[in-house]
Amino acid sequence: MLAFVAPYRDYLQSLEQETRRYLAWKSVVDDTEALNLNAYQRRQASESLKRSDETVDLRVKEAYCWLLMPTQDGTNPLEGEATRISGGTESHIVKAAKRYRTAYPQGSIICPY
Repeated sequence: MLAFVAPYRDYLQSLEQETRRYLAWKSVVDDTEALNLNAYQRRQASESLKRSDETVDLRVKEAYCWLLMPTQDGTNPLEGEATRISGGTESHIVKAAKRYRTAYPQGSIICPY
């Protein structure tokens, strides 16, 4: 069984926006000497970078909320099923595996890692 975790289009804009913000703060933190930032400004930039990093993590978990499970029985045409896997603090892989096991209890999952 092959499965995909896909984003919900409506949530991608906020993920992209926060990723841009993270990259901007990362650039400021990386260039503190060239920007001639004082200690307060360096601390503020570092805190903003950390906050933005945490927000990006949340936005990724929020955006990638669809488990796509294509199936094919013998030579029949390929069929697919989309299931929502939102919520929780677990990784997408864990949530997808749990959802797959619920949807296909007779199926098998190969998890080499």
